[in-house]
Formats: sequence, C-alpha cells, structure tokens
Amino acid sequence: MSSDTTTTTEQPGPGDPDRAPSGPPDLPEESPSLRPGPAGGLGTADPEKPVEGGTDRRRWPAVREQLRSAGPALLRTSRRRPLLMSLAGFAAFRLLDLLIVTVVVRRQHPPRPLYAEVGRALSSWDGRWYLQIIRHGYDWRLQTGPHGILRQNALAFFPAYPYLVRWTHHLTRINEVKLGVAISLLTAGAAAVGLTALLRPLVGPGTALGSSLVWSALPASAVYGFVYTEGLYAAELVGLLLLLQRRRYLTMVPLLLVMGLTRGAGIPVAAVLAVHLAQRVRSWSQDRHTHRPQPPRTLAGPALAFAASVAGALLWPGFIALRTGEWNAYLKIQQAWVQTADRAVVPWLTAVDRLGMPLRQGVLLDVITLVFLGCLVLAVWGMTTRLPLELRVYLPMYLVFVLVLLPPYPSFFRYLLPALTLPVLLVLGVRSWPGRFGLVAMLVVTQYWWLGLILTQTAAFHVPA
Repeated sequence: MSSDTTTTTEQPGPGDPDRAPSGPPDLPEESPSLRPGPAGGLGTADPEKPVEGGTDRRRWPAVREQLRSAGPALLRTSRRRPLLMSLAGFAAFRLLDLLIVTVVVRRQHPPRPLYAEVGRALSSWDGRWYLQIIRHGYDWRLQTGPHGILRQNALAFFPAYPYLVRWTHHLTRINEVKLGVAISLLTAGAAAVGLTALLRPLVGPGTALGSSLVWSALPASAVYGFVYTEGLYAAELVGLLLLLQRRRYLTMVPLLLVMGLTRGAGIPVAAVLAVHLAQRVRSWSQDRHTHRPQPPRTLAGPALAFAASVAGALLWPGFIALRTGEWNAYLKIQQAWVQTADRAVVPWLTAVDRLGMPLRQGVLLDVITLVFLGCLVLAVWGMTTRLPLELRVYLPMYLVFVLVLLPPYPSFFRYLLPALTLPVLLVLGVRSWPGRFGLVAMLVVTQYWWLGLILTQTAAFHVPA
C-alpha cells in the first residue's frame, strides 16, 4: 500500500487493543507507520535514495511502530488465518511438551526403551485410572479399608472420555494409550481453534489469537497430549459458549448432558446459564411495555438450557447413587480422594499440617496460593472489562468452585485449564505484542517446571494391567 493512501479506522476502546476496524474484515488495515510522516521518517523516505550520514535515529520509532502494528495487520488480511495460526501454535506447544517429557524421562535412567517410558508417562497419574476404566470398566463396589475409610475408586472419574476411547478401541483395535492421546490432542486442538473463533468478534483477531496461544501454553497444558479428559472437556466447553453466543439453545441441551458425563465442573456452567437466563428475563420484562414486546416463549430456550445444565451436573452422581444404593455415594468417593472433611476452604487452610509437607512442598503450596490470589485479582478486574457478562461471571464462579472443592495439590494448575476467561484477561492486561510473546515464553518455562514436578514422582508411572 502506498504512503499517500489513507483509510479511516475505528479507534479501539479501552481494554480492546486489537478490535478489528469497522470496514470489510478481509481488507488489511493500513499500518500507522506507513502514513505520511515527518521528513526522514519511514513513511516518507524515498526507497531509491539512500539515507546519507549513517543511521537516522528518527527511523527507529517508526520501525518499532511498524513491528507493533504488523501482527494485527497480518491477522486482518484473512478471516481464517487466526484460526490456522492458533492450531499451528497448539501443535508447536504439544511437540515442545513431548520433548520436555522425553528429557524428564531420560533423566530418570529408565530400564526400558525410551518410547515405552514416554508412553507410560503420557498415561500416568489420572491416566492410569482412565486406562483401568478403558480396559475393565467400573467396579461398582464401595470397599472400605481397615479403619472404615472408603478406598479410592475409579467411580471418581467420569465416563465420557474413557468409554469414547474404549469404543474406538473396539472398532479400530488401536492401542488404548495411543487412542487416548490422539483423542486428547484432536479435541484440545479443536478447542484452541474454537476459542479463537469465539473471541474474535469480541476482542479482535489479534487478542483472540493471543488468548488461544496463552491457553495452549498454560503450565499444565501438557495434559492435552496425555490420557486425560481435559482436551475433550475443553472442546465441549468452547462449543457450548459458541452455541450460547449464537443462541442455539436446543443444540446446547445434549451437549450439556454429555459435559455432565465428562467432568465434574457443571456448577460454574449452570451459574453462567443462570446469569444468561436472568438477562433474558430482564430484557423480556423491559420490552413488554414497547410496541413490539417479545412473546414469553422466547424465554423457553434459555430456561431449557439452564435446566439441562443442572441435570448434567447431577447426572453422574445420580447414576452412582442408583447403582450403589447410597444417595451420597459420590460424596463419599470424593472424600476418599481428597481425604478431608466436607467443609469449605478447609483443604486450603490445613493442607500443610494435614499432609506433613516438607520444605519443598511447603514452598509449592505458597506458589499455588499466590497463583490463586493472582487469578482472583484478574477475575475482579475482568468484571470491569467489556467482555460479555457470561464470560466475566464464569471465571470468579469457577475459582470459587476450585477453592471450595479441591485441595491445593500440584493438580491445581490442571484445574485452571477450563478457566477460559483467564488467558483472555492475561492478554488484555499485556497490551504490546513483545510483552505477549514474553508472557508465552514464561508460560513455556513453567511447563517444564510442572512436568518435571509431576513426572519425577515414582508413583506416577504405575499403570494398571
């Protein structure tokens, strides 16, 4: 584009640095550094006449401005480019995670071939329980230990992901670990692309892409390539928000029921849909006194979606109650895993005394607490942004859910993955592109730390036969 061509662009609002201009979305925005500027600037220099007297210092501000605007201008040249770049970034991070896992496993002097040890690492911790469900199904007996305490049971893990792998294995006869990793990668990659599509009309293509990359680089994002359910649930959650954005309430109903069989995080989702229903009721009430009031049936869709979210949250606990004959069987199973009294916030306040943590784990608890407090600060600040109310409400609701029900273990970082608003707020808080690249680089370093933390525990490598 020549330097004497100017376009009129919409000025971005506060907290919205990458909002696309009001013109056609397929046309690139003119870079500010290419507009007419002072003599000697990059915008007016004669390309055929070299600058005399060495390097002109007035050139560097224009160069920095050109680099700063190159990212958003590049993203606006194609509607599909941010989606493809988010998928490419996701794939790059997963390859990096595989390299980190290989390095960590090599450091432990594995007695078996490296590929076998890497495969065992990708199915460690919760993955070993999923493999047990995939191979043998559920054991519906609630067994107690010598002191009357309920033993840990695979019923704590929801059935959608392991049975998807199990049925696919019966059809294809592919190894269960390979299938589990493939399904996790495919669904998480779809979630990364869907997150960009969800955020692009809200914050612009640049911030949407940056948010997807930050989400793909979070400390525990390596589990998107493990035999874990995080990838499938992320794809379902992003799909739900896309359907909510388009008001496809009937399609949301079966998805909400499947989500209730995938992960036990239905309470924050139900809270978001309750807020959405309240908004629609308020809008309907205000329109009753206008010339074109909305019929009451317009509230049926949001009400049905909210009811489906509540039903989905109760689906798996209710099924366990029916099979075991105990109405509170699911609560007992969860208590067997967290090994704590069923009182809110107690796991966070008494974790050090209860576990007898050594110094290293005590420092880890401090790090987890500081990260959680930082997330709370971001959630409060997020309520002041221009994001839709449903997205603003989801993060604080989800953090309260984590605080009440989960202990401060290293898996806390994994439980931050469904907090989809968190990477958006991180990117909105870092306005420059160099700062955003620095944020992603810092997250990659924390991935190495987190993977080394969980994979150096010898118990992690026990896989049921």
